[in-house]
Amino acid sequence: MRSASSSWAPTTSCRSRSARGRSRPGSRPCSAAGGRTDRRATMRPMLAGLALAARPRRVATVTEIRVCFVDTFALRRATGGGGLEVLVLRRADGGRCPGSWEIVHGTIESGETPVAASLRELREETGYVPERLYNLSRTEAFYQHQSDVLALIPVFAAFVPSSAEPRLSQEHDRAEWLPAAEAAKRVSWPRERRALEDVLSMVGGGDAGLLEDVLRVS
Repeated sequence: MRSASSSWAPTTSCRSRSARGRSRPGSRPCSAAGGRTDRRATMRPMLAGLALAARPRRVATVTEIRVCFVDTFALRRATGGGGLEVLVLRRADGGRCPGSWEIVHGTIESGETPVAASLRELREETGYVPERLYNLSRTEAFYQHQSDVLALIPVFAAFVPSSAEPRLSQEHDRAEWLPAAEAAKRVSWPRERRALEDVLSMVGGGDAGLLEDVLRVS
């Protein structure tokens, strides 16, 4: 039997419940002081997760891939029944890469197809209208670090009249017709050197052979 001095005293939570009367059937018994579960504490991690999920996410920047330029090899048969000759152009002062050698190259304008751009650039940079234009079924690529664009460059080959000399624009100050092997050494851009291998392989005989019906544009 407990003494009066050691009699058990109900906790605050139990006293409050006792004051309200007997517990309802099925209700939870009260816990000891300090042991009551704090529902708000258990909800905090879940609420924090929901807040994190609702936070706007930063979209990662993706490098754009765009068809920007065209490369066009101007070709002719060497006089006296020789092999294929390639026109190379030297960049003039005042523009990009002055003194470098290249083939016909230019930007595709808005609303223009690569074929139309190839014909226009050939006419603007050399004055030539091709007798035959070929799609080499080859695309080069160049990464433009300043604009973060991966530029794709379709490649064409244009057979021009053997007797006509090129009429240069302000972009170039010199032009030379060279045998393919010498042209490969002269051009400054490695991509043009690589593409020249396809030129010789596909149209080096003067046409595209068995692929003529697919590769010939005009």
